[in-house]
Amino acid sequence: PGGPHDLSMLTDAEKQELHKAHDAAIAADPTLETEGKNLMDQMKEAHDSGTKPSDDLIAKMHAFREKMDAAMIKADPDVAPIIAKIKAHHGPHGGPGGPPPPSGN
Repeated sequence: PGGPHDLSMLTDAEKQELHKAHDAAIAADPTLETEGKNLMDQMKEAHDSGTKPSDDLIAKMHAFREKMDAAMIKADPDVAPIIAKIKAHHGPHGGPGGPPPPSGN
């Protein structure tokens, strides 16, 4: 359910490829799973307590996602275009909770 990426734009084959690469990346570096869970827990806590996640937490989340993407591509180079497709779909902002509200000029 949910997760940091909305994958609705992917085909089932692409989702399977992504899942395999994700598992392979974690098998190669189990600390990735721990770090990801940790960050997701912190995001959930912020959400549940009604406070916005801190900029620091959001930055850590983005950095983690970049690291995870790189690890997945290293584990399975075929996943690179799929990750590119997700990033293109999400745009430069976004992430959990959607993009930040537009700032005034």
